Amino acid sequence: WQINRPDRRNALGTILAQELWEKTQQLQKILPTWQDLPRDTQEPIRILAIKAAPNKADSAPIWIAGGDLKELSLLHQPSEGRKYAETMAQVCRAFQELPIPVVALIDGLVIGGGIEFALAADFRFATTRSEFYFKQLELGLATAYGSSHRLIQLIGVSKAMDWLLRSKRISAQEALQHGFIHETLGHPGDLDQELAH
Repeated sequence: WQINRPDRRNALGTILAQELWEKTQQLQKILPTWQDLPRDTQEPIRILAIKAAPNKADSAPIWIAGGDLKELSLLHQPSEGRKYAETMAQVCRAFQELPIPVVALIDGLVIGGGIEFALAADFRFATTRSEFYFKQLELGLATAYGSSHRLIQLIGVSKAMDWLLRSKRISAQEALQHGFIHETLGHPGDLDQELAH
């Protein structure tokens, strides 16, 4: 799958959240569960790889710029904001329940909700120029997609609090050292090649 909102730096808004939820439900219906696969199956190994289209006008790539604050500011009722957050949380949970691995192929800056989205993947591969900006608290927001426990599971309570409460901007190398991402690659084209290994 490719998130394709380069004009909005692939920000996650209400419409995109609903589309992701619908696509994920469709995928769950067509994929056999591990239990349903015969032991001697010759089924090809499948994965769900998630990419994001860059905005060619940007001097540096942005993978996902978090939640679409411009779009979310147009919501009139608190219940609408809750519905958006719940939909994205459902998408992230569904990724973890799929019977195939989910791989986030990250190239560029990932902000706030984009990090939460990436956390739902089983594997995160990133280019060396990628960065992870935990910007939520700077904007007066909490993590909204149920991802803080995923972050804690990966890097521990102390480091998670440090990154979240101090709105840290983490390099790909530091993210790799702490187990937040699985692999760093030098060129965006290498991300696709890594899927074959």
